[in-house]
Amino acid sequence: AAFGHVPEAIAAFSEAVGRDPKSAPIRLNFAVALAAGGRPDLGRRQAEEAQKLDPGYARAKQFLASLRK
Repeated sequence: AAFGHVPEAIAAFSEAVGRDPKSAPIRLNFAVALAAGGRPDLGRRQAEEAQKLDPGYARAKQFLASLRK
């Protein structure tokens, strides 16, 4: 998401998670949008959920590692 559109991205991914809660990629995109919007704790939770849904999802693991820096 472009930084100027973070609130819209958060709203869109929140809605998408509601429609498809078992989608790891949607949850990860929601996580990235939340972190970009200044809500890294909520983003971390979504990324952790993405990793639970798909334990081999490398992008979720990478994103979580980037939050720890």
